[in-house]
Amino acid sequence: GLSKDVVTDASGKYEMLGLPTNRKGIRLVFSGPSIATKIVAFDMGKDGLDGLEVIAEPTKPISGIVRDIETGEPVPGMIVYGNEEKMLRTVRAVTNERGEYRLTGFPKSKLYELTLRAPFSTGYLVRYSDVLDSPGLSSIAHDIKMRKGVPVNVTVVDKHTRKRLHPELHYAPTADNPLFRESMRHLMWPTEGYQQFYAPDENGVVRFIAYPGRGLLRTILQGAPYLPVAETEEIKKNQATDLNFGFASAGHAYAVIEARADDDILEIELEADAGQSASANLIGEDGSSMVGVEAYNLNFNAYLDSHSADGKSWPETLKDSRFTARLLEPGKQRLLVFLHEQDKLIGTTIVAAGERTRDVTLRKWGSVTGIVKDSDGKPLANIDVYLHYPSVPGTTGNWPEKSEVKMPAKSETAMMSGSRERPPTVRTDESGRFSIERLMPGGSHRLVIKASLGFAPKEVADIQPDVGESIDVGEIRLSETAPK
Repeated sequence: GLSKDVVTDASGKYEMLGLPTNRKGIRLVFSGPSIATKIVAFDMGKDGLDGLEVIAEPTKPISGIVRDIETGEPVPGMIVYGNEEKMLRTVRAVTNERGEYRLTGFPKSKLYELTLRAPFSTGYLVRYSDVLDSPGLSSIAHDIKMRKGVPVNVTVVDKHTRKRLHPELHYAPTADNPLFRESMRHLMWPTEGYQQFYAPDENGVVRFIAYPGRGLLRTILQGAPYLPVAETEEIKKNQATDLNFGFASAGHAYAVIEARADDDILEIELEADAGQSASANLIGEDGSSMVGVEAYNLNFNAYLDSHSADGKSWPETLKDSRFTARLLEPGKQRLLVFLHEQDKLIGTTIVAAGERTRDVTLRKWGSVTGIVKDSDGKPLANIDVYLHYPSVPGTTGNWPEKSEVKMPAKSETAMMSGSRERPPTVRTDESGRFSIERLMPGGSHRLVIKASLGFAPKEVADIQPDVGESIDVGEIRLSETAPK
Protein backbone atom coordinates (compact mmCIF):
# COMPACT_ATOMS: atom_id res chain seq x y z
CA GLY A 1 0.00 0.00 0.00
CA LEU A 2 0.90 3.68 0.12
CA SER A 3 3.33 4.99 2.70
CA LYS A 4 2.08 7.52 5.25
CA ASP A 5 2.48 11.19 4.41
CA VAL A 6 5.25 13.01 6.23
CA VAL A 7 5.93 16.70 6.88
CA THR A 8 9.31 18.38 6.62
CA ASP A 9 10.82 19.87 9.77
CA ALA A 10 12.01 23.44 10.25
CA SER A 11 15.18 22.69 8.28
CA GLY A 12 13.29 21.14 5.37
CA LYS A 13 14.36 17.59 6.20
CA TYR A 14 12.06 14.58 6.06
CA GLU A 15 12.22 10.83 6.59
CA MET A 16 9.83 8.43 4.91
CA LEU A 17 9.67 4.82 6.12
CA GLY A 18 8.01 1.75 4.67
CA LEU A 19 8.99 2.24 1.02
CA PRO A 20 9.57 -0.98 -0.97
CA THR A 21 13.14 -1.99 -1.77
CA ASN A 22 14.45 -3.21 -5.13
CA ARG A 23 11.72 -1.29 -6.90
CA LYS A 24 11.91 0.96 -9.94
CA GLY A 25 9.83 4.02 -10.66
CA ILE A 26 8.80 4.94 -7.11
CA ARG A 27 7.13 8.33 -7.08
CA LEU A 28 7.02 10.87 -4.28
CA VAL A 29 4.75 13.92 -4.39
CA PHE A 30 6.01 17.08 -2.69
CA SER A 31 3.39 19.75 -2.06
CA GLY A 32 2.64 22.65 0.25
CA PRO A 33 0.58 25.84 0.44
CA SER A 34 3.36 28.05 -0.94
CA ILE A 35 5.30 25.72 -3.27
CA ALA A 36 4.67 24.22 -6.67
CA THR A 37 3.74 20.54 -6.44
CA LYS A 38 6.54 18.33 -7.71
CA ILE A 39 6.45 14.62 -8.59
CA VAL A 40 9.84 12.95 -8.23
CA ALA A 41 10.47 9.44 -9.58
CA PHE A 42 13.43 7.29 -8.52
CA ASP A 43 14.63 3.70 -8.21
CA MET A 44 15.04 2.13 -4.79
CA GLY A 45 17.86 -0.33 -4.16
CA LYS A 46 18.00 -3.02 -1.49
CA ASP A 47 19.59 -0.65 1.05
CA GLY A 48 17.11 2.19 0.61
CA LEU A 49 17.96 5.72 -0.49
CA ASP A 50 19.67 8.43 1.49
CA GLY A 51 19.73 12.09 0.59
CA LEU A 52 16.98 12.65 -2.00
CA GLU A 53 17.12 16.43 -2.28
CA VAL A 54 14.28 18.33 -3.93
CA ILE A 55 14.42 21.96 -5.03
CA ALA A 56 10.99 23.54 -4.49
CA GLU A 57 9.68 26.35 -6.69
CA PRO A 58 7.14 28.93 -5.54
CA THR A 59 3.54 28.34 -6.57
CA LYS A 60 1.31 30.56 -8.68
CA PRO A 61 -2.15 30.43 -7.04
CA ILE A 62 -5.41 30.67 -8.96
CA SER A 63 -8.69 31.43 -7.22
CA GLY A 64 -12.23 32.30 -8.14
CA ILE A 65 -15.89 31.36 -7.98
CA VAL A 66 -17.61 28.56 -9.90
CA ARG A 67 -21.16 29.43 -10.96
CA ASP A 68 -24.01 27.83 -12.89
CA ILE A 69 -23.96 29.11 -16.49
CA GLU A 70 -27.76 29.51 -16.55
CA THR A 71 -28.66 30.76 -13.07
CA GLY A 72 -25.44 32.40 -11.97
CA GLU A 73 -25.72 30.63 -8.63
CA PRO A 74 -22.48 29.41 -6.96
CA VAL A 75 -21.82 25.69 -7.35
CA PRO A 76 -20.30 23.87 -4.34
CA GLY A 77 -18.55 20.50 -4.42
CA MET A 78 -16.83 20.92 -7.80
CA ILE A 79 -13.35 19.38 -8.04
CA VAL A 80 -10.86 21.70 -9.73
CA TYR A 81 -7.73 20.01 -11.12
CA GLY A 82 -4.60 21.77 -12.31
CA ASN A 83 -2.76 20.22 -15.27
CA GLU A 84 -4.80 17.10 -14.55
CA GLU A 85 -2.93 14.53 -16.62
CA LYS A 86 0.61 15.84 -16.20
CA MET A 87 0.26 16.29 -12.43
CA LEU A 88 -1.71 13.04 -11.95
CA ARG A 89 -4.50 14.92 -10.17
CA THR A 90 -2.20 15.98 -7.34
CA VAL A 91 -2.97 19.67 -7.87
CA ARG A 92 -6.61 20.00 -6.85
CA ALA A 93 -9.15 22.02 -4.92
CA VAL A 94 -12.87 21.67 -4.09
CA THR A 95 -15.35 24.55 -4.22
CA ASN A 96 -16.96 25.49 -0.91
CA GLU A 97 -20.61 26.28 -0.24
CA ARG A 98 -20.10 29.72 -1.84
CA GLY A 99 -18.58 28.14 -4.97
CA GLU A 100 -15.14 29.48 -4.09
CA TYR A 101 -11.90 27.66 -4.82
CA ARG A 102 -8.20 28.37 -4.34
CA LEU A 103 -5.82 26.23 -6.34
CA THR A 104 -2.16 26.04 -5.32
CA GLY A 105 0.62 23.82 -6.63
CA PHE A 106 1.15 25.33 -10.09
CA PRO A 107 4.70 26.35 -10.98
CA LYS A 108 4.77 29.70 -12.74
CA SER A 109 3.96 29.17 -16.42
CA LYS A 110 2.62 30.98 -19.48
CA LEU A 111 -0.62 28.98 -19.38
CA TYR A 112 -2.48 27.05 -16.68
CA GLU A 113 -4.93 24.30 -17.58
CA LEU A 114 -7.90 23.76 -15.28
CA THR A 115 -10.30 20.83 -15.46
CA LEU A 116 -13.49 20.84 -13.41
CA ARG A 117 -15.25 17.58 -12.64
CA ALA A 118 -18.52 17.20 -10.79
CA PRO A 119 -20.09 14.37 -8.78
CA PHE A 120 -22.56 12.51 -11.00
CA SER A 121 -25.48 13.40 -8.74
CA THR A 122 -25.07 17.12 -9.46
CA GLY A 123 -25.74 16.69 -13.19
CA TYR A 124 -22.89 19.00 -14.22
CA LEU A 125 -20.66 18.32 -17.22
CA VAL A 126 -16.88 18.37 -17.24
CA ARG A 127 -15.49 21.84 -17.88
CA TYR A 128 -12.13 22.79 -19.39
CA SER A 129 -10.73 26.25 -18.72
CA ASP A 130 -7.35 27.78 -19.61
CA VAL A 131 -5.82 30.66 -17.64
CA LEU A 132 -3.15 33.03 -18.93
CA ASP A 133 -0.31 34.03 -16.60
CA SER A 134 -0.06 37.36 -14.82
CA PRO A 135 3.02 39.23 -13.53
CA GLY A 136 4.67 37.99 -10.36
CA LEU A 137 3.39 35.31 -8.02
CA SER A 138 0.19 36.95 -6.83
CA SER A 139 -3.01 34.96 -7.21
CA ILE A 140 -4.91 35.05 -10.51
CA ALA A 141 -8.63 35.68 -10.20
CA HIS A 142 -10.50 33.30 -12.51
CA ASP A 143 -14.23 32.59 -12.31
CA ILE A 144 -15.69 29.59 -14.14
CA LYS A 145 -19.17 28.74 -15.37
CA MET A 146 -20.48 25.16 -15.24
CA ARG A 147 -23.16 23.69 -17.48
CA LYS A 148 -25.70 21.07 -16.50
CA GLY A 149 -26.23 18.18 -18.88
CA VAL A 150 -28.80 15.47 -19.43
CA PRO A 151 -28.67 12.20 -17.42
CA VAL A 152 -28.58 9.18 -19.72
CA ASN A 153 -29.07 5.51 -18.87
CA VAL A 154 -27.82 3.03 -21.48
CA THR A 155 -28.36 -0.72 -21.58
CA VAL A 156 -27.17 -3.20 -24.19
CA VAL A 157 -28.99 -6.48 -24.76
CA ASP A 158 -28.27 -9.54 -26.86
CA LYS A 159 -30.33 -9.20 -30.05
CA HIS A 160 -31.56 -12.79 -29.91
CA THR A 161 -31.73 -13.75 -26.23
CA ARG A 162 -32.55 -10.24 -24.88
CA LYS A 163 -30.03 -10.92 -22.12
CA ARG A 164 -28.58 -7.71 -20.66
CA LEU A 165 -24.86 -7.33 -21.32
CA HIS A 166 -22.11 -5.36 -19.56
CA PRO A 167 -20.46 -2.97 -22.04
CA GLU A 168 -18.02 -0.12 -21.78
CA LEU A 169 -19.46 3.03 -23.30
CA HIS A 170 -17.84 5.93 -25.15
CA TYR A 171 -19.69 9.18 -25.73
CA ALA A 172 -19.11 12.61 -27.26
CA PRO A 173 -21.31 15.34 -28.69
CA THR A 174 -21.24 15.23 -32.49
CA ALA A 175 -19.21 17.74 -34.48
CA ASP A 176 -22.38 19.62 -35.51
CA ASN A 177 -23.44 20.11 -31.87
CA PRO A 178 -22.92 23.78 -30.86
CA LEU A 179 -21.30 22.55 -27.63
CA PHE A 180 -18.82 20.27 -29.44
CA ARG A 181 -15.72 22.42 -28.76
CA GLU A 182 -16.80 22.98 -25.16
CA SER A 183 -16.50 19.22 -24.60
CA MET A 184 -12.73 19.12 -25.11
CA ARG A 185 -9.55 21.06 -24.44
CA HIS A 186 -7.72 20.12 -27.65
CA LEU A 187 -9.26 19.10 -30.97
CA MET A 188 -8.14 15.53 -31.67
CA TRP A 189 -9.64 12.30 -32.99
CA PRO A 190 -11.06 10.44 -31.27
CA THR A 191 -12.01 13.42 -29.13
CA GLU A 192 -11.00 13.55 -25.47
CA GLY A 193 -14.43 12.58 -24.18
CA TYR A 194 -14.72 9.77 -26.72
CA GLN A 195 -11.41 8.27 -25.60
CA GLN A 196 -12.70 7.93 -22.05
CA PHE A 197 -15.26 5.30 -21.21
CA TYR A 198 -18.08 4.74 -18.76
CA ALA A 199 -18.44 1.39 -17.00
CA PRO A 200 -21.75 -0.34 -16.23
CA ASP A 201 -23.13 -0.93 -12.75
CA GLU A 202 -23.88 -4.41 -11.38
CA ASN A 203 -27.13 -4.44 -13.40
CA GLY A 204 -25.43 -3.60 -16.67
CA VAL A 205 -26.69 0.01 -16.74
CA VAL A 206 -24.24 2.66 -17.92
CA ARG A 207 -25.01 6.11 -16.50
CA PHE A 208 -23.46 9.35 -17.68
CA ILE A 209 -24.23 13.01 -18.27
CA ALA A 210 -24.66 14.05 -21.92
CA TYR A 211 -24.34 17.46 -23.52
CA PRO A 212 -27.64 18.93 -24.70
CA GLY A 213 -28.03 18.32 -28.42
CA ARG A 214 -26.84 15.63 -30.79
CA GLY A 215 -24.36 13.04 -29.52
CA LEU A 216 -22.74 9.73 -30.48
CA LEU A 217 -22.60 6.58 -28.36
CA ARG A 218 -20.39 3.57 -28.97
CA THR A 219 -20.37 0.44 -26.82
CA ILE A 220 -17.70 -2.24 -26.66
CA LEU A 221 -18.16 -5.71 -25.17
CA GLN A 222 -14.66 -6.69 -24.13
CA GLY A 223 -13.90 -10.37 -24.77
CA ALA A 224 -17.47 -11.12 -25.89
CA PRO A 225 -18.20 -12.68 -29.32
CA TYR A 226 -20.37 -10.02 -30.97
CA LEU A 227 -20.34 -8.58 -34.48
CA PRO A 228 -18.94 -5.09 -35.01
CA VAL A 229 -21.27 -2.37 -36.22
CA ALA A 230 -19.13 -1.93 -39.38
CA GLU A 231 -19.91 0.92 -41.75
CA THR A 232 -23.62 1.70 -41.77
CA GLU A 233 -24.99 4.30 -44.17
CA GLU A 234 -25.27 6.72 -41.24
CA ILE A 235 -21.62 6.21 -40.33
CA LYS A 236 -20.48 6.65 -43.95
CA LYS A 237 -22.49 9.86 -44.22
CA ASN A 238 -21.05 11.43 -41.06
CA GLN A 239 -17.48 10.20 -40.69
CA ALA A 240 -16.03 12.63 -43.25
CA THR A 241 -16.81 15.56 -40.92
CA ASP A 242 -16.85 13.70 -37.58
CA LEU A 243 -14.15 11.04 -37.27
CA ASN A 244 -15.70 9.67 -34.08
CA PHE A 245 -18.19 7.94 -36.38
CA GLY A 246 -15.34 5.95 -37.90
CA PHE A 247 -14.38 4.66 -34.45
CA ALA A 248 -18.03 3.80 -33.79
CA SER A 249 -17.94 1.32 -36.66
CA ALA A 250 -15.57 -0.92 -34.67
CA GLY A 251 -17.92 -1.02 -31.68
CA HIS A 252 -20.58 -3.65 -31.01
CA ALA A 253 -23.50 -1.22 -30.84
CA TYR A 254 -23.90 2.50 -31.40
CA ALA A 255 -26.54 5.21 -31.49
CA VAL A 256 -26.93 8.85 -32.37
CA ILE A 257 -28.93 10.52 -29.60
CA GLU A 258 -30.71 13.84 -29.26
CA ALA A 259 -30.57 14.99 -25.64
CA ARG A 260 -32.94 17.80 -24.69
CA ALA A 261 -32.09 20.08 -21.80
CA ASP A 262 -35.54 19.47 -20.29
CA ASP A 263 -35.20 15.66 -20.32
CA ASP A 264 -35.33 14.17 -16.82
CA ILE A 265 -33.47 10.99 -17.85
CA LEU A 266 -32.85 9.75 -21.37
CA GLU A 267 -33.26 5.95 -21.52
CA ILE A 268 -31.41 4.17 -24.36
CA GLU A 269 -31.46 0.44 -25.17
CA LEU A 270 -29.05 -0.90 -27.78
CA GLU A 271 -28.76 -4.35 -29.34
CA ALA A 272 -25.60 -6.38 -29.92
CA ASP A 273 -25.67 -9.13 -32.53
CA ALA A 274 -23.72 -12.33 -31.88
CA GLY A 275 -24.51 -13.59 -35.38
CA GLN A 276 -24.97 -17.31 -35.88
CA SER A 277 -22.73 -20.27 -35.09
CA ALA A 278 -21.93 -23.61 -36.68
CA SER A 279 -20.36 -26.70 -35.11
CA ALA A 280 -18.94 -30.01 -36.29
CA ASN A 281 -16.19 -32.52 -35.47
CA LEU A 282 -12.56 -33.02 -36.51
CA ILE A 283 -11.54 -36.55 -37.43
CA GLY A 284 -8.45 -38.28 -38.75
CA GLU A 285 -8.29 -40.36 -41.91
CA ASP A 286 -8.96 -43.45 -39.81
CA GLY A 287 -12.11 -41.86 -38.37
CA SER A 288 -10.61 -41.18 -34.93
CA SER A 289 -11.33 -37.95 -33.07
CA MET A 290 -8.62 -35.30 -33.33
CA VAL A 291 -7.61 -33.22 -30.29
CA GLY A 292 -5.05 -30.45 -29.87
CA VAL A 293 -5.82 -28.97 -33.28
CA GLU A 294 -5.09 -25.33 -34.16
CA ALA A 295 -8.25 -23.79 -35.65
CA TYR A 296 -8.14 -20.62 -37.73
CA ASN A 297 -10.97 -18.13 -38.40
CA LEU A 298 -13.46 -19.48 -35.85
CA ASN A 299 -14.22 -15.90 -34.80
CA PHE A 300 -13.08 -14.16 -37.96
CA ASN A 301 -14.70 -10.89 -39.01
CA ALA A 302 -13.78 -9.34 -42.33
CA TYR A 303 -14.39 -5.74 -41.23
CA LEU A 304 -12.23 -5.96 -38.11
CA ASP A 305 -9.52 -7.86 -40.00
CA SER A 306 -9.31 -5.16 -42.68
CA HIS A 307 -9.06 -2.45 -40.01
CA SER A 308 -6.43 -4.19 -37.87
CA ALA A 309 -2.81 -3.10 -37.76
CA ASP A 310 -1.91 -6.73 -37.13
CA GLY A 311 -3.90 -8.46 -39.86
CA LYS A 312 -2.93 -11.89 -38.57
CA SER A 313 -5.42 -14.70 -38.08
CA TRP A 314 -4.72 -15.94 -34.56
CA PRO A 315 -5.40 -19.65 -34.02
CA GLU A 316 -7.44 -21.24 -31.27
CA THR A 317 -6.14 -24.54 -29.90
CA LEU A 318 -9.09 -26.88 -29.42
CA LYS A 319 -9.34 -28.98 -26.27
CA ASP A 320 -11.43 -31.67 -27.95
CA SER A 321 -12.51 -32.68 -31.43
CA ARG A 322 -15.51 -30.33 -31.54
CA PHE A 323 -15.19 -26.91 -33.17
CA THR A 324 -17.62 -23.99 -33.29
CA ALA A 325 -17.46 -21.11 -35.75
CA ARG A 326 -19.07 -17.96 -34.35
CA LEU A 327 -20.09 -14.52 -35.62
CA LEU A 328 -21.44 -15.94 -38.88
CA GLU A 329 -23.35 -13.41 -40.96
CA PRO A 330 -26.14 -14.19 -43.45
CA GLY A 331 -24.89 -14.45 -47.01
CA LYS A 332 -21.19 -14.62 -46.07
CA GLN A 333 -19.19 -17.83 -46.36
CA ARG A 334 -16.12 -18.33 -44.20
CA LEU A 335 -13.04 -20.48 -44.70
CA LEU A 336 -11.91 -22.49 -41.67
CA VAL A 337 -8.41 -24.00 -41.57
CA PHE A 338 -7.20 -26.67 -39.13
CA LEU A 339 -3.60 -27.74 -38.40
CA HIS A 340 -2.32 -30.57 -36.24
CA GLU A 341 1.38 -29.80 -35.90
CA GLN A 342 2.45 -33.02 -34.20
CA ASP A 343 1.02 -35.34 -36.87
CA LYS A 344 1.50 -32.84 -39.74
CA LEU A 345 -2.17 -32.81 -40.68
CA ILE A 346 -4.27 -30.14 -42.35
CA GLY A 347 -7.95 -29.74 -43.16
CA THR A 348 -10.36 -27.07 -44.35
CA THR A 349 -14.07 -26.44 -44.64
CA ILE A 350 -16.39 -23.60 -45.63
CA VAL A 351 -19.18 -22.62 -43.25
CA ALA A 352 -22.14 -20.29 -43.64
CA ALA A 353 -24.98 -19.07 -41.46
CA GLY A 354 -28.00 -21.36 -41.56
CA GLU A 355 -26.24 -24.12 -43.53
CA ARG A 356 -25.28 -27.59 -42.35
CA THR A 357 -21.65 -27.98 -41.31
CA ARG A 358 -20.05 -31.33 -42.02
CA ASP A 359 -17.29 -33.03 -40.07
CA VAL A 360 -13.77 -32.23 -41.28
CA THR A 361 -11.20 -34.90 -42.09
CA LEU A 362 -7.56 -33.94 -41.50
CA ARG A 363 -4.98 -35.37 -43.91
CA LYS A 364 -1.19 -35.35 -44.19
CA TRP A 365 -0.10 -31.98 -45.46
CA GLY A 366 2.15 -31.50 -48.45
CA SER A 367 5.50 -29.73 -48.66
CA VAL A 368 7.69 -28.00 -51.21
CA THR A 369 11.47 -27.70 -51.48
CA GLY A 370 13.82 -25.92 -53.82
CA ILE A 371 17.06 -24.01 -54.21
CA VAL A 372 17.48 -20.34 -55.13
CA LYS A 373 20.42 -19.28 -57.31
CA ASP A 374 21.55 -16.27 -59.23
CA SER A 375 21.70 -16.26 -63.04
CA ASP A 376 25.20 -17.75 -62.93
CA GLY A 377 24.08 -20.69 -60.81
CA LYS A 378 25.52 -19.46 -57.53
CA PRO A 379 23.33 -20.36 -54.51
CA LEU A 380 21.75 -17.37 -52.75
CA ALA A 381 21.46 -17.41 -48.96
CA ASN A 382 18.96 -15.46 -46.82
CA ILE A 383 16.45 -15.01 -49.62
CA ASP A 384 12.81 -14.49 -48.55
CA VAL A 385 10.38 -17.12 -49.77
CA TYR A 386 6.63 -16.58 -49.38
CA LEU A 387 3.99 -19.31 -49.64
CA HIS A 388 0.59 -18.26 -51.01
CA TYR A 389 -2.28 -20.66 -50.41
CA PRO A 390 -5.04 -21.48 -52.89
CA SER A 391 -7.59 -18.76 -53.57
CA VAL A 392 -11.11 -19.57 -52.34
CA PRO A 393 -13.40 -17.05 -54.08
CA GLY A 394 -16.48 -15.82 -52.25
CA THR A 395 -15.18 -16.58 -48.75
CA THR A 396 -13.81 -14.57 -45.85
CA GLY A 397 -11.03 -15.72 -43.55
CA ASN A 398 -7.26 -16.06 -43.81
CA TRP A 399 -4.92 -18.93 -44.38
CA PRO A 400 -2.39 -19.33 -41.56
CA GLU A 401 0.75 -17.27 -42.05
CA LYS A 402 3.31 -19.46 -40.34
CA SER A 403 6.79 -18.02 -40.48
CA GLU A 404 10.10 -19.49 -39.44
CA VAL A 405 11.80 -16.11 -39.74
CA LYS A 406 12.33 -13.96 -36.66
CA MET A 407 11.30 -10.43 -37.53
CA PRO A 408 12.20 -7.26 -35.61
CA ALA A 409 9.48 -5.86 -33.36
CA LYS A 410 7.11 -3.41 -35.01
CA SER A 411 7.78 0.21 -34.25
CA GLU A 412 5.08 2.30 -32.64
CA THR A 413 4.85 4.31 -35.88
CA ALA A 414 4.26 1.16 -37.91
CA MET A 415 1.56 -0.02 -35.52
CA MET A 416 -0.26 3.32 -35.60
CA SER A 417 -0.03 3.56 -39.39
CA GLY A 418 -1.68 0.17 -39.77
CA SER A 419 1.38 -1.41 -41.39
CA ARG A 420 0.63 -5.05 -42.24
CA GLU A 421 3.88 -6.19 -43.83
CA ARG A 422 3.84 -9.97 -43.94
CA PRO A 423 6.94 -11.85 -42.76
CA PRO A 424 8.41 -14.38 -45.20
CA THR A 425 7.45 -18.01 -44.73
CA VAL A 426 11.11 -19.11 -44.76
CA ARG A 427 14.52 -17.88 -45.81
CA THR A 428 17.05 -19.85 -47.79
CA ASP A 429 19.96 -21.41 -45.93
CA GLU A 430 23.65 -21.01 -46.72
CA SER A 431 23.34 -23.39 -49.66
CA GLY A 432 20.33 -21.50 -51.06
CA ARG A 433 17.88 -24.27 -50.13
CA PHE A 434 14.46 -23.92 -48.56
CA SER A 435 11.69 -26.25 -47.39
CA ILE A 436 8.09 -25.30 -46.62
CA GLU A 437 5.45 -27.51 -45.03
CA ARG A 438 1.69 -27.20 -44.33
CA LEU A 439 0.54 -27.19 -47.95
CA MET A 440 -3.09 -28.15 -48.61
CA PRO A 441 -3.33 -31.43 -50.57
CA GLY A 442 -4.89 -30.85 -53.99
CA GLY A 443 -4.72 -27.06 -53.73
CA SER A 444 -2.86 -24.81 -56.13
CA HIS A 445 -0.15 -22.88 -54.26
CA ARG A 446 2.28 -20.17 -55.33
CA LEU A 447 5.79 -19.31 -54.22
CA VAL A 448 7.06 -15.75 -54.40
CA ILE A 449 10.80 -15.27 -54.01
CA LYS A 450 11.97 -11.81 -53.02
CA ALA A 451 15.64 -10.91 -52.82
CA SER A 452 17.40 -7.75 -51.73
CA LEU A 453 18.26 -4.96 -54.11
CA GLY A 454 19.91 -6.22 -57.26
CA PHE A 455 17.54 -9.11 -58.02
CA ALA A 456 14.07 -9.19 -59.52
CA PRO A 457 11.39 -11.13 -57.60
CA LYS A 458 10.20 -14.40 -59.11
CA GLU A 459 7.04 -16.48 -58.83
CA VAL A 460 6.56 -20.24 -59.06
CA ALA A 461 2.90 -21.12 -59.60
CA ASP A 462 0.59 -24.13 -59.58
CA ILE A 463 2.22 -26.22 -56.87
CA GLN A 464 -0.33 -28.96 -56.15
CA PRO A 465 0.89 -31.67 -53.76
CA ASP A 466 -1.06 -34.83 -53.12
CA VAL A 467 -1.71 -36.09 -49.58
CA GLY A 468 1.66 -36.23 -47.80
CA GLU A 469 3.59 -35.46 -50.99
CA SER A 470 6.74 -33.34 -51.08
CA ILE A 471 7.32 -31.47 -54.33
CA ASP A 472 10.81 -30.34 -55.32
CA VAL A 473 10.62 -27.34 -57.66
CA GLY A 474 14.36 -27.58 -58.34
CA GLU A 475 16.44 -24.54 -59.14
CA ILE A 476 14.87 -21.10 -59.07
CA ARG A 477 17.18 -18.63 -60.77
CA LEU A 478 16.84 -14.92 -60.02
CA SER A 479 17.74 -12.32 -62.63
CA GLU A 480 19.88 -9.36 -61.72
CA THR A 481 18.24 -5.98 -62.13
CA ALA A 482 19.94 -2.99 -63.69
CA PRO A 483 21.20 -0.48 -61.09
CA LYS A 484 19.13 2.71 -60.84
